[in-house]
Amino acid sequence: MKKIALALLTSALVSAPAIAASKEFHGFHVGVNGGYGIGSGKTDQNFFIPIAPGNQFNSVDLGLKGFRGGLQFGYDFMLTNAFLIGLEASGDFSNLQGSQTRQRAGGGNLLVTDEYSLKRSDSFGIAARIGGIIHNHFLAYVKVGVETAKWTVDLKTNDRINFDIKASDSKKKRLTGFVTGVGFETKLDKHWYLGGEWTYTMYKDAPQLSLAGNPGGVLNISQTYKTKPRVSDFRLRIGYRF
Repeated sequence: MKKIALALLTSALVSAPAIAASKEFHGFHVGVNGGYGIGSGKTDQNFFIPIAPGNQFNSVDLGLKGFRGGLQFGYDFMLTNAFLIGLEASGDFSNLQGSQTRQRAGGGNLLVTDEYSLKRSDSFGIAARIGGIIHNHFLAYVKVGVETAKWTVDLKTNDRINFDIKASDSKKKRLTGFVTGVGFETKLDKHWYLGGEWTYTMYKDAPQLSLAGNPGGVLNISQTYKTKPRVSDFRLRIGYRF
């Protein structure tokens, strides 16, 4: 999807007709945005027990999704009659999250539940963008940047027989992500613009969580979870250009 979108936009920019010099998209701008994010939370699980069946590995996708919205501001500079470069910063709030609930046989052959969840909240980013005026009042662009977002991961089980030492774990950490994207803007009047944007962010791994137990004082067992968040965000943008 990323390659197709970038190829289409590049083709449009290369074939864009030359137009009269314009300052429509030149200068400072500020605006708001809102939209929806979907993504993958590939999670590696490891259940360790020193007797048969031994280590049990599993990999699942949490299926991340949720809303996102915030502010953006930046500056664009017209390089030629039809092309520009710019720098943009943003701050957003998000409720994007995913979770997994797993039932298994626990201590005493009871049916127990393990619950694991991952959530993104506030984020801040900066990106460079390059674009071209495809038609009067219409700008298309590509962007590359970095983002830091707060992620919360939680893990708990009601298997208190096996995991008598540590039956829950939770961590919060800001994860840095590499951002690529494409977007467009169209002028509504002399100052106001409306646009849309798609970005794809590859975050660093979320903190590893673990559970631990020593049932009967004989066996040392553990569970560990580690997730790689990857998110596509789709947003509508409206703003004011000075």
